[in-house]
Amino acid sequence: MSAYKSVRWTTLSTGVRAALAVGQVVVLARILSPASFGIQALALTVINSMILFTDFGLGNAVIQHRDISDRALSSLFWLNVLMGIVLGAALFFLSPAIAHFYRKDELGPVLSTLSFAFVILSLGQQAKALAEKDLRFDSLARIEILANACGVLVAILCALSGAEVFSLVLGYLATVTISSIGYLRIKGWRASLLPLIEFREITYLMHFGGRAVIVSLFNLIGAQADTIVMGRFFNTTTVGLYTQPRELTFRAMMTINPIVTRIGFPLIARAQGNKVELSRIYLNTILFTSSVNIPLFGFVFLFARQCTAVFLGPAWSASVPYMQAIAIWCMFRSIGNPMGSLLLGTGRVNRAMLSSLFVTIAVVISAVLAAQYLGAAAIAYVLAILYVILVPTFWVAHVKVITGLRFVQYHMTLVRPFISTLIAGMTAFPMSMIIHNHYLSLLAGGFVFFPIYFLVSFIVNKEWVISLLKMLRMSAVLPRIVK
Repeated sequence: MSAYKSVRWTTLSTGVRAALAVGQVVVLARILSPASFGIQALALTVINSMILFTDFGLGNAVIQHRDISDRALSSLFWLNVLMGIVLGAALFFLSPAIAHFYRKDELGPVLSTLSFAFVILSLGQQAKALAEKDLRFDSLARIEILANACGVLVAILCALSGAEVFSLVLGYLATVTISSIGYLRIKGWRASLLPLIEFREITYLMHFGGRAVIVSLFNLIGAQADTIVMGRFFNTTTVGLYTQPRELTFRAMMTINPIVTRIGFPLIARAQGNKVELSRIYLNTILFTSSVNIPLFGFVFLFARQCTAVFLGPAWSASVPYMQAIAIWCMFRSIGNPMGSLLLGTGRVNRAMLSSLFVTIAVVISAVLAAQYLGAAAIAYVLAILYVILVPTFWVAHVKVITGLRFVQYHMTLVRPFISTLIAGMTAFPMSMIIHNHYLSLLAGGFVFFPIYFLVSFIVNKEWVISLLKMLRMSAVLPRIVK
């Protein structure tokens, strides 16, 4: 499958899954309490951190290495299953201790129930990695859309039945179960029925994967530091009021970035050793992610009051300051998101590990200080400032060294979307002042903001416009744009 077809299928999958997730939030925010969402958010910080170890970074190792024997693949599969069983059992018995750390007793039963997800997830991880390596994103897209649709349906039905926070838990379990079954049904390689792990066959993959999982763990802790700190310092209602705007905003970022980075990782891995090709791939990755993320989060910041009322409901008005702060943070955080693909795709795992450790320490310290002295909303603003500082820092430390991209060439890729966003924002923001109905204000603002952003981009960011139209197969429009 070509890169453009892969992008289209990944775009479809992530777009539909994001729409389903937003739909779930829109419905459940009007049924469940903020405290229920707070408990679920804290539970997922634990689950997402531990899930990394079920794969042990071996999925990335499978994608990064070109030739792997069937015996090695079978050993990797059974190692994943073993890790899933061990981690599931560990979480089941450690749930009370984790609940005690957060000072929230109601978290324990939720974690115990979610512990079964580890075994379920471990069954499909190998098949998923192989499908990604072969760029079979059409099959993956169908599976992911079906699984998420079923998960949303289960969550809503359980919430209507009065299950409270467990409606979110059961919806999550339904999603991972259907996903794993679907990955296993993808035609291709099959694991040996004999649960045998030959470590001699996979030592070199474990060496890469072990370091990769440490990188991912550091990245995840850094990404979840604000939620962990919120859970430690504030009550579940405040956590819920913070984490739901965060979920919506992060959902947008994690919908956009994986469209490119999920495909960019295997492309970067294939281009190892070719500096010119690496610079082209990475610059295109940054161009696309920044040109989409920057205007999106700029719009969310300007229309945070309307977004909160429309997606969460009038009872969540206290979440507006959090929505604004998180939008600014996500705007700058999304710029550095493709860095992991560049480092891991070129085999620079030690460099990625040290970089992730540095960022994680900085994020945790910043979040704790902000929570203690400035308040909950300030956490996201402080982290936004940190990521602004990290943009030129990482260019010096990584991008320049690996790709050879010049300072102006790299940073102008980021400046151009900011210029377009600023002009579009100044034009659209009056809509929030003139129109008092939240739904109409948001709709009118969007109809003004995004067309103006796109038109200004014709002038200052034409390369991105051409790439976007090519991805959408609007070839008939291209000659008129290029002229």
